[in-house]
Amino acid sequence: MKIGITGSHGTVGKSLVPFLQKEGYSVIGLPREGIDLSGVDVVINLAGSPIFEWNKKEILNSRVETTKNLVEAMKSAPPKLFISASALAEGGFLGTVCKQWEEEAQKAPCRVVLLRLGVVLTPTGGALKKMLLPFRWGLGAILGTGEQWMSWVSMDDLLSIILFCIKNENISGPVEAVSPTPITNKEFTLWLAKKLHRPCLFRAPEWLLRPILGDFADEVLLASSKFYPTKLQASGFTFKDVDVENLNF
Repeated sequence: MKIGITGSHGTVGKSLVPFLQKEGYSVIGLPREGIDLSGVDVVINLAGSPIFEWNKKEILNSRVETTKNLVEAMKSAPPKLFISASALAEGGFLGTVCKQWEEEAQKAPCRVVLLRLGVVLTPTGGALKKMLLPFRWGLGAILGTGEQWMSWVSMDDLLSIILFCIKNENISGPVEAVSPTPITNKEFTLWLAKKLHRPCLFRAPEWLLRPILGDFADEVLLASSKFYPTKLQASGFTFKDVDVENLNF
């Protein structure tokens, strides 16, 4: 089976490619434009500019336009499965992005899985990598009240989820790719400080974050995301990592 991946050099893609190759699949990277899907059985769309750069135009276009291009390419060479990454955002700018992103993906002429990613906890990229340096300097801080929820997933579980979706033809539509144990920002902050053997002495209140970071503060840092992997668990998927205390890096 041949698998084509957009975003193959991103945080998830760099781990996913060798993982799938080890499982016996032929894997190729796909460009965002000029896409040739001849002979491709599964398309996995991981393209998208980093949220933390907060360039709204690029965040939207890199997701929606790439998905449109992929679906257009499928008209002449339909795959068996299209797994398109999405997120858990509700409302606001990011909610609008996810809505448009998923609407385009659902136009694909094949089985579609909308992989709604939680925060992927890996030191190689994403949110955790951004946090490591300040935490190592003892500058980690609880954000706002610290009571906002964070739905997360380990990289190992995410790779297994993607493989599970490839192998199980009964799975389609939205799939919450998150651990069954969401945590609060306060719990996460204290865990990371403990993991790095550093103190956690600070709190960044909402009144400080909002004037400096604008809607990025509300939509990313202070947003509450509490979701459960209902479809995955009902389909028989078993998580390896359900407690952040046991994560190693």
